Amino acid sequence: RDPDRPGRHPFAAGSAAAFYQYDKQLTNIVKLSGDSTQTFVASNDKIRESAMDLARGMSESMGVTIKQSLDLQGQLIALGKQGTELSRATESAGRLMVLGDLDPDTAIKFTNTMSTVFKASADEVDKYIDLINEMENSTVLTMQDVSDAMPKIGPIVKSMNGDIKDVLVMLESLKRGGIDAVEGANAVKSITGSVFRSTKRLRDAYSGMVPGDS
Repeated sequence: RDPDRPGRHPFAAGSAAAFYQYDKQLTNIVKLSGDSTQTFVASNDKIRESAMDLARGMSESMGVTIKQSLDLQGQLIALGKQGTELSRATESAGRLMVLGDLDPDTAIKFTNTMSTVFKASADEVDKYIDLINEMENSTVLTMQDVSDAMPKIGPIVKSMNGDIKDVLVMLESLKRGGIDAVEGANAVKSITGSVFRSTKRLRDAYSGMVPGDS
């Protein structure tokens, strides 16, 4: 039996290695949550129980392993996520992992860019994930392309009053033209930096060519 799959008890898989791994991750989650120094152990136990409940649910509904889910939760707590926001962000990152075959670190960076740079709500993040998945199924653009390029090009497009859809259009155009998404994002980033250091007239001309700035 896979030790990362749920059982009746969080550690019902029976593996000593799995027990150690989960306990280590749960201890880290408690520590990051800020309750590890409190007198009442019940608070810590509640955090551990909630983390495992979420991990088991994602394992059953998405196929994300318990280990991966706990990893996601720890990283998101470190970014300031708590409560319902933590649960939604973990589930969104898990969906990205499954749909795009992404690793936890990449999925976290992807969702964090959407929520922090573009101020997307949890519902909006889920809608964007659906949109990106649709584009992967109907265009040359892949979810891996978007996840790799989004942190680089997202802040630039946002600074030009663009949104995530503009990012997707730009990346799809680059990829369709035979340009690697990340290389294209780096090129846009470099060009934008040069433009911002140049004259106002050139900046105005450039801003008119950027999606969402018209």
